[in-house]
Amino acid sequence: MAVDLTGYSFAVEYPAATHSVLSVAADSAGVVENFLVSAGGLTPLLMQGSADEGCLWVANAIKSPTAETAPDGDGFLAEILISGPSLAGIAVTDIVLMDALGGLNDLAQPSGTRMAAHAAVNRLLLFANRPNPFFRTTTIVFHIPTATEVHLGAYDVAGRLVRTLVDGQRIVGEHRIEWDGRGADGVRLASGVDFYRLRADGFEETRRVLILH
Repeated sequence: MAVDLTGYSFAVEYPAATHSVLSVAADSAGVVENFLVSAGGLTPLLMQGSADEGCLWVANAIKSPTAETAPDGDGFLAEILISGPSLAGIAVTDIVLMDALGGLNDLAQPSGTRMAAHAAVNRLLLFANRPNPFFRTTTIVFHIPTATEVHLGAYDVAGRLVRTLVDGQRIVGEHRIEWDGRGADGVRLASGVDFYRLRADGFEETRRVLILH
């Protein structure tokens, strides 16, 4: 149980030869009922990266925390989706909790973590593209639980379809689509915010992408 929680960091180790990280949701936009902001704290600062292949680190903190906005108790902090054949070889390590006074509490064992077999296998998911922002190309990943017709399109800020990336039947499982930031005419889109939208089997989701030149 946390006391006056204002931030945290941890690492996730996984066998890179057989597993891959699909998404990290650890901010107030990506996590429903995020415990870190449950006491009224401002939108957290999310950082993530890879120290090396097979190791992901995540850090999160409340902006300008106070004792009143730092929550006590238990709650949901982050969701890491990893694709692979099993949970074997996946471990959460190096957990550090920070309190309102800036004190650190190293946890040797991840007693508060919970891992489960990939529930995404039973539902359709659209993940954040990587990298984002991007210069040359980015990869969009989605997962479908059954074979179905899929439409994946890139849209400008006005909501106009600028390029169709997928349009047709796709098999069960994870799909990776590489996009070079160009429209249907082969011209690269201007720097700025654009969107990609997935439609399949009654499902629809849109995510934001940032193109840089």
